[in-house]
Amino acid sequence: MADAGALLVSEVLPTAYEAAVQRSGLRSGESVAIIGAGPVAAAAVAAVGLAHPARTVGIDEDLASTEEEFDAVIDTTGTGASLRLAAHIVRVRGRVVTLGVHAPASRDDLQIFRERRIGLALSATAASSSRLLLRLLDERKLSVGHLITQEVGFDQMLSAFALSSGARANGTLKVLVRVAAD
Repeated sequence: MADAGALLVSEVLPTAYEAAVQRSGLRSGESVAIIGAGPVAAAAVAAVGLAHPARTVGIDEDLASTEEEFDAVIDTTGTGASLRLAAHIVRVRGRVVTLGVHAPASRDDLQIFRERRIGLALSATAASSSRLLLRLLDERKLSVGHLITQEVGFDQMLSAFALSSGARANGTLKVLVRVAAD
């Protein structure tokens, strides 16, 4: 398998897969929205394809203006604003899975979940899916090479950090740093 796939199984891919597929309970034929524009969101879009949803929509939290409702919403940003957005775009009795560390939610923020009977799951990487993901990558049932948007040599490590810190502005998802073999 390509280096990119194996490297991404160390964190970003299990985080996305476990939230978007395992914790969401996404079933074939359902609709799913993924909130976020970073590497976990991109990996979640790739991972949900394994569940065969009828519709997958990526939503950048900053640009969200949809009236559509979804069976499941995966929030990869972990902000209060994205949690409120998820609550408004998931259908009644739908499911929301959120990643990240939220500030304490207010009663008003959580009230909509109770009123609309929305399931809410908090997710963190357990990496229990790593072996499965390695097998899916090896069998070419899952493709994530597109998540590596830049590649640099070890001598360019500082530029890799600069690319990552300006990711939103320059379109970086993940940077692969190659170490030359002696």
